[in-house]
Amino acid sequence: MKESIKKLLSNGHLDLRSIASELNSTKRSLGEILRNNEEFVWYSDDKTWGLREIALSNSISSDSTSHELKANTDDLEPEDAKLSNRRKNRWRVSDGKKQEQPSPAETSLSPTAYRIQEALRLESEATPKTVRLKIKKRDKIGDVWKLVVTPNDKISTTIDESLEGADAWWPHDQGNGKADVLAVLPEESTIHLRYCNQNPPQVDECIFIYLPRYIDAIIDIWRSNWGEKAISWLKKSTSDNQFIEGSTLSGKYFPTLRTGQQNIFAKVGWQMSYMWGPPGTGKTFTLGALLASYLLQNPDKKVLLLSTTNTAVDLALVSIDKSLDYLQQAPELREWVKTARTRIARLGNNFKASYYENRNHLIPNSDKALLDELRKLEAKEPDKEKIEEYSIWKKGIEELRKRIKAHSLLLLKQCQLAALTTTRACFTFDEISNFEYDLVVFDEASQVSIPHALAIAPLGKHCLFTGDHKQLEPICLAAKNHQLAKDWIGTSMFKFYRDACDWCCILDEQSRMAPQISDLVSNLFYNQKLHVAEDAINSSSWFEERAVNDSSVLSVCRIESKSGWSSRYNGPLRSESAERVVEQVQLMQQTTDLVDILVLTPFRAQRALIKMKLKEVELGKVHVSTVHRSQGSEYHTVIFDPVDGAHNFFIGRESLINVAISRAKARLVVMLSNTDIENELFHRMAFLIGRSENKIEPIQVSPQQLLASPAEWLNQWVDYNGCTGRVEHITDSKLFLCDYSTGKTRAFIL
Repeated sequence: MKESIKKLLSNGHLDLRSIASELNSTKRSLGEILRNNEEFVWYSDDKTWGLREIALSNSISSDSTSHELKANTDDLEPEDAKLSNRRKNRWRVSDGKKQEQPSPAETSLSPTAYRIQEALRLESEATPKTVRLKIKKRDKIGDVWKLVVTPNDKISTTIDESLEGADAWWPHDQGNGKADVLAVLPEESTIHLRYCNQNPPQVDECIFIYLPRYIDAIIDIWRSNWGEKAISWLKKSTSDNQFIEGSTLSGKYFPTLRTGQQNIFAKVGWQMSYMWGPPGTGKTFTLGALLASYLLQNPDKKVLLLSTTNTAVDLALVSIDKSLDYLQQAPELREWVKTARTRIARLGNNFKASYYENRNHLIPNSDKALLDELRKLEAKEPDKEKIEEYSIWKKGIEELRKRIKAHSLLLLKQCQLAALTTTRACFTFDEISNFEYDLVVFDEASQVSIPHALAIAPLGKHCLFTGDHKQLEPICLAAKNHQLAKDWIGTSMFKFYRDACDWCCILDEQSRMAPQISDLVSNLFYNQKLHVAEDAINSSSWFEERAVNDSSVLSVCRIESKSGWSSRYNGPLRSESAERVVEQVQLMQQTTDLVDILVLTPFRAQRALIKMKLKEVELGKVHVSTVHRSQGSEYHTVIFDPVDGAHNFFIGRESLINVAISRAKARLVVMLSNTDIENELFHRMAFLIGRSENKIEPIQVSPQQLLASPAEWLNQWVDYNGCTGRVEHITDSKLFLCDYSTGKTRAFIL
C-alpha cells in the first residue's frame, strides 16, 4: 500500500480523496500511513499530501520499469532518477510529442512551483492546438469562401467568434492549402475564409483551424528562473505583506469619491493590495482617479497597467485621461497634466479607435489623420453576412492599423505609464521585464489565473489587483478532470483576498442597478453588503433613467417545457423560452429602444436560436449574447434565459449568474421553469423576485401556535425568533423558514 501511494504521489496525485478512490481504500487508513512515514509531507499552503523531494527521487527506482509505471510517469528514467529527472520530460503538446528539454532552473523546484508547473502542463494538454471541421457546404463569393461546417474531432469544439483571425490549413495535391478565418457566423455554423492559396476541400472533407495558445508563453516563463522568484514574491506578499514607507497616496484631488473609493488610496503602499469592485461600484472610474493621482504625486515612478482584454485596457486608460481632464481644471496643475499626457502609452495595435476620440495622445507615434480615418471606418462596420463588403472593410481596418504602428515596445523606456493586455505582457515578457516598475496594476484581475498573474506581479515594487471574484473566473479547460488545474489555473489572485486585512478594500456602493435589482444581487451574491449609493438615491435624474412604465422591475417568466439538445447547434436549446423572449421584446419595444435591451443565455446554441427568432420578426437590433461576453456591459433591460438551470454546467458557476443579472440597470426578466428552480440559486432567485412583487405582512408567532396547527401555517409569512420568512415545513421539533432577505432555508428548534 505504501509503495502504491508513493507511485501515485510521484505522478502528482496530491489529493487524499483521489488517492483513496484509486486504491479502493479509506481516507483514514491512508492518513495513518501518511502520518507515520517520513517520506510523506503535508503541504499546508496547498492543503495536499506529497512526497518529500528526497523521497520523490528515491521512489522512482529500478523496480519501476514496468510499462504501466512508465506510461503514468511520462517515460521517466527508471534508475537513480532525481527530482530533476522526474520533471524533465513533463512538458508535452496535445499530440503527445515532447517539447524541448527544460532549463536547469527546473531541476530543483519548490513544491508550490512544481504544482503550478503541473497545473500548466495539464491545461496545456487540455488546450487544443487545432480543431477539425467537416465541410457540409461551400460557396465562393468574390475572393472569399463561405463554408458551412460541423465539428469533427474528439474535443467539444464550438464554432464561434473565437476562431476569427485564426489560420486555416488543409491537405492539397498541389501543396497544402492555407487561409485566414475572416468571420464566423455561429447561428449558421458558417465560417468565411480569405487569402486562400488553394481551393478549400470538397464537401465531407475536413479543414484544420490553428488556435492561438497563450498558455505556451506562460509555460516558458515558469520554466525559467523567474518561476521561483514569483513563488518567493507570493510567499512574502501573503505571509509578510509590508507597507513601504513613503508610499502614501492622497485622494485629496478627488473629494467627490465615495468612502469606499477613497479607501483604496491608502492601500497601494502595500507590497500587495486589492480593490474588490462588485457590479456598478465605479471600479474603472476609481482606478482612473487613483492612477491619475499616482502620476501626479509620483512623477518619477513607473506604472505598468494590465487588463484581460483590449477593450478593458482601452476603458481603463480612457478613465485615467478623464481624471486628468478633471485635474486640469486647477490652474496650478495644467502644465503638469500636459506633461503627464505625453508619458502615457497604449501598447498594442488592437485598440478601439472610437474610444480615443479627442484623446489621440494616448496612442503613441500616431498620426491624427490616420486615427480619424480609422474611427470613421470602424463606424461603418458592415454585417458579416455581407461577405464581400465585410472583407473589403476588414482589409482596410488592418492596413490602417499597420500604418499606425502603435505597438512599439521601445516606448516602455520613455513612458511613465504603459498599458497593455495580460496576454501581450506574457508574449513580450523578455522586453517588459527589462524595466523596474514601482506599481503593477491588474485590472479585471479576477479573470487572470494565478500563474499568469504571478508571472508579471514581481516586476513591481507594489502590485494592485482590482476586480470582482464573485463574477467570471479564469477559464480553465482542464478543471473538469483535474483539481490541481482548477486550484491554480481556474483561480485568480483573489484567492488571497482577506476582508479584515489593511491591504484589502471593497467598494460597497453601486449606482448601476435600480434598488430592487441591487437588493436581489446583494442578497444572492454579496451577503447583503452591496447597496445603492447615496448620491444615486438622492438623484431624481438617476431614477428617471431607470423608469419602467410598462412592467415590473423584476419578474419571472414561467416556462413549461424542458430543454433539449440540438445537433445542429451542438448545444442545449429550449424553444419555448426563445419564443417567450421574442414576446417580451415585442411588448417592451413600445416604451424601450431595442438597442437598450440585452438578451443573455449561457449557451451558444440558445443564443443562435434567439437571434434567429428575433430576426424573423425584424427585431434584430436587440443584442443577444452569451454571459461570458457581457461582463463589463450594462443595459436598461436584461432578459436572462438559463435554458436548463439544473444542468451540471451551473455547478460551481454562481459567478456566471451574477454577471447575467447584474448587467440590468432598470429591468430584469428571468425565464424559469420548474426544472430550473431545482438549482438552489435559481430557487432563491425566484423566491426573492416573487416576494418583491407582493406586500408582506408577517405574523409574529410562538412555538405553541405553530405546533398547535402546523398545516395551517404552511406558506404563511411569519416572524419567528427575529427572522421573517415563509413557512416551508414544520416537524415535532423544528420550523423551516425561507428567509425573506436571502431566500435561504433556515431551521429553528421549537
